[in-house]
Amino acid sequence: DAGPDSAVFSLYSTSEAVEVRLARAQADDWIDTGESIEVTLRDNRAQTMLEGLEPDTAYCVVAIDGERRSAVSRFRTALDSDGWRVLTIGATSCLYSNQPWRNMSHVAAHRPDMFFFLGDTVYADNAHTLDEYRRHWRRALTTQGMVDVNQHTSIVATWDDHEVVNDFEGRNAPPERVATALEAFREAMPQRTGPDGRSLWRKLSWGATADVFVLDSRGERDGDGEYLSRAQMDWLKDELSASTARFKLIMNSVPITDYSAVFGVFLERDRWSGYPDQRAEILGHI
Repeated sequence: DAGPDSAVFSLYSTSEAVEVRLARAQADDWIDTGESIEVTLRDNRAQTMLEGLEPDTAYCVVAIDGERRSAVSRFRTALDSDGWRVLTIGATSCLYSNQPWRNMSHVAAHRPDMFFFLGDTVYADNAHTLDEYRRHWRRALTTQGMVDVNQHTSIVATWDDHEVVNDFEGRNAPPERVATALEAFREAMPQRTGPDGRSLWRKLSWGATADVFVLDSRGERDGDGEYLSRAQMDWLKDELSASTARFKLIMNSVPITDYSAVFGVFLERDRWSGYPDQRAEILGHI
């Protein structure tokens, strides 16, 4: 999640600690910021916040361990509060087959401002332990299309059912399994927490151009009519009303369009149509 003055950075390494270095774009050149961040890893993984960044600026980041260094990753910070320009955004979901995901490599070559992962980035249905979930994520993160995206832009991610198990509904799923899957997801995809300090749902602002609302439309279902928790629904409605950005982009992992004319009630519970009261509530509010 890249903000105007910070970004969350994830890394994997066999080292216990690495040095992270930043370079900032300036005209047609890269300027070493002189900053060096020492990052300690646990279980070969770490996330750290890169702070003190300048808005709407491209940065390169690299991890160094003695004579070893990672590939260089590039990203751009968000616009400042009144920033305005054309944004380029990539998006995908359901990365089950077609490795090495060449479409993502083509998108990465355009260096979009951000890239949305809308869920089912992994299909970890057969996983139960943390190591098993991590293996699914490691396979995804080392696939060429994903590597290219991570080296050319920042990512914004939410999850859907296959990050846990097929068709899971948050509060009706085994809590230990959901918690384990969530830990692996948070490790793999750099992300801030939401306004309550723990949720996946959150907002990213790109100046006067766009506000991005990231939903968790899977993990808070209760099977009794709540597709989003009341806290998430109220937050979304309040933030949409308060937003002054020209575009409001809602990251949603399953369709809100009514497809009953095509599918009837087949798998209706797996999309917004299966929760008609909340669907009507948010569409009416918008």
